[in-house]
Amino acid sequence: MLTVLGLAAHRTVASDPAKIVGPNACAECHKQEAEAWKGSHHFKTFREMPRRKEANEIAERMGVQRIRSESLCLNCHYTVQQKDNSKQPVAGISCESCHSAGEDWIKVHSGDSGKTEKTETKTEKESRWKLADSKGMIRPSSLYRLAKNCYGCHVVPQEDLVNKGGHPAGSAFEMVSWLQGEVRHNTWHSKGKENVPASAARKRMLYLIGLGVELETGIRAVSRATARKR
Repeated sequence: MLTVLGLAAHRTVASDPAKIVGPNACAECHKQEAEAWKGSHHFKTFREMPRRKEANEIAERMGVQRIRSESLCLNCHYTVQQKDNSKQPVAGISCESCHSAGEDWIKVHSGDSGKTEKTETKTEKESRWKLADSKGMIRPSSLYRLAKNCYGCHVVPQEDLVNKGGHPAGSAFEMVSWLQGEVRHNTWHSKGKENVPASAARKRMLYLIGLGVELETGIRAVSRATARKR
């Protein structure tokens, strides 16, 4: 049976609390993206989830006393940061939930190779992005890795949580509608002037990769769902 630790490992996100920098570090440059995020359910879950009747009923059935302090809930519903030898939720589902814990790559991805945006060459920029990728950053162009993070939580591969706790086994999630809906924050290249939708080609890729990863995640969940009796 998939354990709580197994549930955390099922996600591809590099969610080490010691390497979480928090959404404020991202918002320093990505102001418009942060504002778009603040209007999403991902942001609101930080305050709203512990107040929900359904969430507290699931927590009670699972023996969870405090939703914001036990890993069964924290792994998917919060961003957890290491502070003074303790792990604390600092946000709901935030930047690093999707793009991975940022300590190793945040300065690399925004460094302009030690130059300015206008003087950095194309080759230098490509090398910088490659280095950020190698340090764990999941960029919007990395659709498979991005989808793995989404479905790592939007498909719930823990039998006890579903059958005993009454948690839904999944959500009404589909890559295109979500990433082109309230999760969309495509404002960087227009310097915040517009939050443009993805191109038709990108939407097709989101749809196809989303279907594939959903199937993969579901099959893996089924394979781990029940221990064989002897």
